[in-house]
Amino acid sequence: MSGKLSNIQATLENDVNDAVNKLARIRHIFDDAKATYNLGLDLQSMLMSPARLVVGGEFSSGKSTFVKMLLGKHVVKTKASASAMPTVHFQYATKPGIRAISAVSKHEISSFGQLTEEELQDYETLEVCADLPFLKQFEIFDTPGTSDPKRDVDQLLSVVDQADSIIWCTNATQAWRESERRMWDAMPTELQQRSILLVTHVDLPSVKSSIDRLMKRLKKDAAPLFWDIIPIELLSACAARDVDGTIINPTAWNASGGADCIAAMNAIYTQVRENKIRYVTYELATKIMPYIDENMSTTKSTINYWARILNEIKSPDSKNMAMGYLKALNKMLNFLDGNFELTPDENEKIARRIQEAIENIKATYAQEETAENIKEMRSIMKQLDWEFHFIDMLA
Repeated sequence: MSGKLSNIQATLENDVNDAVNKLARIRHIFDDAKATYNLGLDLQSMLMSPARLVVGGEFSSGKSTFVKMLLGKHVVKTKASASAMPTVHFQYATKPGIRAISAVSKHEISSFGQLTEEELQDYETLEVCADLPFLKQFEIFDTPGTSDPKRDVDQLLSVVDQADSIIWCTNATQAWRESERRMWDAMPTELQQRSILLVTHVDLPSVKSSIDRLMKRLKKDAAPLFWDIIPIELLSACAARDVDGTIINPTAWNASGGADCIAAMNAIYTQVRENKIRYVTYELATKIMPYIDENMSTTKSTINYWARILNEIKSPDSKNMAMGYLKALNKMLNFLDGNFELTPDENEKIARRIQEAIENIKATYAQEETAENIKEMRSIMKQLDWEFHFIDMLA
């Protein structure tokens, strides 16, 4: 991500965080504030989360080796056959962990070795948390081969709605088969245009001799369906790149196609971030900030809340009326305590006026219940109601 885009995102993150902090102060006070607060949390998560990369392709198309190239090592080590593996969801975390997820359960496991092939086939996803640099930028969904008769093709389709991009691995020895094209047709068009067709096994002698002809065919048949088409020698790329992303053999890295692949992924990542920034900016400007402006200013917030708690007082008799008034006034004191952009002096003056009303109502209630006393309590509240509507004068 460019320095300019990083600065834009950092500024936007600060704006969203500030808005969420403000909404947190009133989400338990105004009924409709909670939904706006939750929207703010969603926008926070969207800005902070990595792009989501799905790795797909038919059986034996090089997906696992490609994931090894990205992460710098094989993270999933198991004796189970590849056909038994469910989708593996790699996420960044400083504390490693594995969670197995089926249709009916989720549970932590200590190692892949404890899972049998039968158990693996029952799981929908393995969530793998690892402290690997690449995962800060991209989460990875490594899906089972779509042509494997032992696996449902919905393994890929079930995660497509979470994807920002797909790397579709096609084996150069039989690249871009009709079965692959049919599967790709099921992908959303917008997602296709943020995805890469990765041509694997191009280091095989039988492929090297015809690579130009193969790439010409693929560009004709598949180019409109992808961001880019990139041939890659995965074993050479893996050997040229360290686990922290450092290129230890630049010549081999460039020749393998690894450099072209990462460059294309970074370009897609930038587009994904730009789209998210555009969306968050719009939601913040059109939904969150207008709500804050309407409900977080001192005058409007106080009047709105005061009106709500007054509406809760419905009893006509003096005893319940007095208790209702006292409850409302105490609510207002709690409401003012740290909830608004008031100076300490303003807050103190308003709180003192409310406390005076509480003492007057208590004193009136303690006297004989006469029509005059009831009228007095109502007069106190009416006066305070007027003052709240002219809160600047009160402060």
